[in-house]
Amino acid sequence: MFQRSHMLDPQAEVSQTVLGSGVLGFRAFWKLSSVSSAFLALRNDSSFLGFGSVCRGFDAVTEREEVWNLIDDCLKRSDNATLAQLFALNGVALRYPFLLKRFLEKERGSSSSPPSHPPNNPPNAQHFVRFLTENAATPCCADLSLEGMGNLTKERLEVLLETGAVDPDSWVCSGPQGASGCVVPSVRPLLIALIDAHKWECVQLLLQWKGRGKEKGVRVDVNEWMATEKEPPGGGQSARFVFPYEYSVAGRTPLHALVVAALEQSVARKGEGGGDERPLGVGAEGGEGGRDGGDVEVELLRCIAHKAKETGTLQWTVRPEACSPLFKAYTESPFESEMMQDTELTAVELACLAGEAELLRALLQLQPVVTETMPQPRDSRLPMIALTGAWVLPHVSDAQCVSVLKVLAEGGADFKRAALGDGGHSPLSLACSLELEESAEFLLSQGVAVGGVEWKVGGLTLCKVPLVEAVLPFISLPVSDYDEESDTTHLQVEPSVSLAALLLRNGADPNKIGLMGKGGDSGKQISALFLALVALCCHGQSPTVPQLETEGGQMVKLLVDYGAKCVPANTLPDASPIASEVYPLHVACVVGDLELLRLLCEKAGADPNRAGRVAQEDERVDYPISMLIDSPRLAAPGSVHCASMKRRDELAAKRVEILADLGADLNKRKLKDGHTPLSKACSLGMVKTVKALVTRGAALGGEGGRKRLPLIEAAVSDHPLVTERVCLDLLSFLLQAGADPNEVGLLRRENLAFSPSRFRRSPWVIERKDCRASALQALAYTGMGRDEVMSRARLLVDHGARCPSVSSQSQQPQSSHPQSLPRGSRDPGPSAQEGKAGGGEKEEEEEEKGHKGGAEEDSGPLAPLSRISLLLTASKDRDAGLVRMLCERGGGDPNDASGTLLSEDTDSEVSFGACPLALTLLDRSAEKLDNGRYRQLKPSERQSRLQESLETAQTLLEVGADASLLASKWPSEHTPVWGSGSWLVDLMNFVHEKDEDNGRQSKWDPLLLEVIRSVPLSELEEPTFDRDHLKSTIFPGLQDMPMRPLQAAADLRWRAGETALQERGVTPLSCFRPMLYHSVTVSVTVTLRQKY
Repeated sequence: MFQRSHMLDPQAEVSQTVLGSGVLGFRAFWKLSSVSSAFLALRNDSSFLGFGSVCRGFDAVTEREEVWNLIDDCLKRSDNATLAQLFALNGVALRYPFLLKRFLEKERGSSSSPPSHPPNNPPNAQHFVRFLTENAATPCCADLSLEGMGNLTKERLEVLLETGAVDPDSWVCSGPQGASGCVVPSVRPLLIALIDAHKWECVQLLLQWKGRGKEKGVRVDVNEWMATEKEPPGGGQSARFVFPYEYSVAGRTPLHALVVAALEQSVARKGEGGGDERPLGVGAEGGEGGRDGGDVEVELLRCIAHKAKETGTLQWTVRPEACSPLFKAYTESPFESEMMQDTELTAVELACLAGEAELLRALLQLQPVVTETMPQPRDSRLPMIALTGAWVLPHVSDAQCVSVLKVLAEGGADFKRAALGDGGHSPLSLACSLELEESAEFLLSQGVAVGGVEWKVGGLTLCKVPLVEAVLPFISLPVSDYDEESDTTHLQVEPSVSLAALLLRNGADPNKIGLMGKGGDSGKQISALFLALVALCCHGQSPTVPQLETEGGQMVKLLVDYGAKCVPANTLPDASPIASEVYPLHVACVVGDLELLRLLCEKAGADPNRAGRVAQEDERVDYPISMLIDSPRLAAPGSVHCASMKRRDELAAKRVEILADLGADLNKRKLKDGHTPLSKACSLGMVKTVKALVTRGAALGGEGGRKRLPLIEAAVSDHPLVTERVCLDLLSFLLQAGADPNEVGLLRRENLAFSPSRFRRSPWVIERKDCRASALQALAYTGMGRDEVMSRARLLVDHGARCPSVSSQSQQPQSSHPQSLPRGSRDPGPSAQEGKAGGGEKEEEEEEKGHKGGAEEDSGPLAPLSRISLLLTASKDRDAGLVRMLCERGGGDPNDASGTLLSEDTDSEVSFGACPLALTLLDRSAEKLDNGRYRQLKPSERQSRLQESLETAQTLLEVGADASLLASKWPSEHTPVWGSGSWLVDLMNFVHEKDEDNGRQSKWDPLLLEVIRSVPLSELEEPTFDRDHLKSTIFPGLQDMPMRPLQAAADLRWRAGETALQERGVTPLSCFRPMLYHSVTVSVTVTLRQKY
């Protein structure tokens, strides 16, 4: 033995003291002891002052497994000297079985040469084999296997022991099941194998056996070893069990095995309907345990624990996943306990987890819980482990948890000083989270804090509040137990308000906010009332049962009765920055129950005019009244389509009346999109809600364009479930209620725009376009059909709507962007002040301002005034009926060319500077396809459009259009998409088709002649573009026919037309444009390609 009196300097003396203290662990000791010869001599000291100090660390599974690395290194090098040093440690020699077998298998696995020339065979290999045979021979009976333990009786075992066929310390290997991979291959001491088979009489015999040199009895300072998964030779496959097996994963000790066996019997008793009252030790039918005392397992446990204490292995640990298939639910469940991850359990902790109170009592008699000064950190987490058992093991009940807690209390456990779980749970908060009402009641009787235990993180005060945890199961799906045989699921946890009532009776603060989640960025602090309201929202609503009569509703009433208030979390005392920012009343509006809204406003102090976030993960800020109207949850469960919308409208109308009675401001503007409750209801087609709002005093105006105008929203509603009849009913009601048909309101359009930026993840952003427009102007922005536009415009005009005079409006600054469209120039109007792509900063500031102060943004610049003209739009669309109505009854000017049109390609306003008559004659538009080309019109479609153009032009002349203005109000550039290329030739061919009646006067001749006399001379000559080139690129609808009006008139034998053209100065020579215009054509084509 190493002598401490040897001459050493003080520093070396300290180093040796550290090495001998056992704090370094097995691997660190072995490495550091090789630094010097003095340290190396410590390996020969098997006492606790030398190498024997590492035995203190064998309580941990990882330390026992670490020994295998040294053993494998010795086997590889045939190093019997190092192995002798290891075997000198107390109890290590036979704790690691089958070393000779392992050595031979490793030799075989490393050999790639014929057996006659074995490589890597050191000279001392024979001596090493002799050493293993003499010092590490593993007692084993080949006739015993794990699968055959069930047929072994006490009498048979006694014969085997007396004859020496079986050693009490024998190891038993896996049989066919382990070899086939059905179970994890393992080797176990005979004692553990008998415990697993519930052979209690055999276990007693083995523990009491003293014969054949076993004066100390069977060893209990051992554990089972399971095979290690490894990659098969060649790689490319996932890790699995490969023969020959390497048993290097530590499993259960006899103490752990006995606790697991007791749990298995408890589960079996429950399966037989015996409940928890059946005493321990009474075996199942056909088993051994027919003794009347009922304390067999307890007696055996005391005996094994006493031996373990003598050998210093009472504190040995095991991984939960090694404790039989009963823990499969723990290892595979998504709800596994955070506290149990990467943990190791002593026998005492395993008994707590398994809910085995009697076994725990027996263990605590040998290992009492120290609580006064808490010198053992493991003892402080016993209450948490006891409650965790109800989470990770489906067979552990609340009653069993209470029994374990009582045993801990008898042993002196102080629950007020129990350790917190990894998620910040205290024993009471965890019991409430798991709906363990009896356990919670017992903990309260022990004086634990009803408000939870607070802790500090980065200057923040956090707490898992038991009352909040008691409400949490109402949100989560009930924990279920799946029965594979019957393919059914049995509910294990049913949320109840009784636990919350228990906490409140014991003084719980109903307004204390608690952490939901782990804290930091992943958790939010919320109140119990907020959580109860969210639960109502998550579980939906019944068409027959009022919300307040459900379990969730009863929870809300209970909290309010005890003083819970709808106070925003970020204004509560000591609230941290991670508090929830969702106002409880907002959640109640999503639920939509009438009595719930009244309860919160009248008794819980909810403010119906406070702005807040819609949801924690949603940055939108809104008012309760707006949320109530906008919530799709108001639709009846299971209903679809129009029936759902009708039900939603009915419910929303009732809730609007409730909030109005409670003081809600019905004119609050939504801070993000400018909607008022009334305008939003109009856009959704909610007729009854609109009537309820107007009856209660909601404003019909849009405040000069700062708010959405209800009349506009009703007129342009594009909701898929809003019918034409609903829109007309809404318009009629609003107009009769006093809405001004000529008032301008905020009109907002949004679309996706491509705007790449290195500051954003996605190049696609929402481009917002705001303007102020009247109801008639708003119709020009829609893509509705003629009938819908006509019916809505007629209703507006009947009530006094008039086309605004765009020329009299203040002109907007001209855009500095160059003209890029050959068909006209882009108008700067509303587009000049559009919300720019990616410019969401202003919106976020509005939301933040509204969230903090609740004030509306009524200051700041107004959106630009729209210059769009419904009359120009109707003229371009060849809608003669709408044109006539707007001019005759709607105050439209058929000669006004100052308005703009909505470009179908860019969704921007475009100014052509053309009068309605010119737009009607020139229109040759078509639908644009995804490939950038334009759809070819069928001959019947072309004929129909030309007919409509002539009819609309005639209508314009009849209502006062002046054809002489065509010369001055004609677009400078225009390019047809279909037809011949000349709009005049198209009309002439339509009027005078080539047949035997050519030359006969048509009813449209006067119109065409008047147009010929008025349009610019350039329009009567050949168009200045290469038709063949454009036809082959993006305008396939162009036709191969004459483009020269004079030639067409001659071919059609329309003499009046020829004369009119010649009178305007058109000559045959002027009709032919040489190819000097080719450069103009190429320029136009390049511009078109850039645009389309």
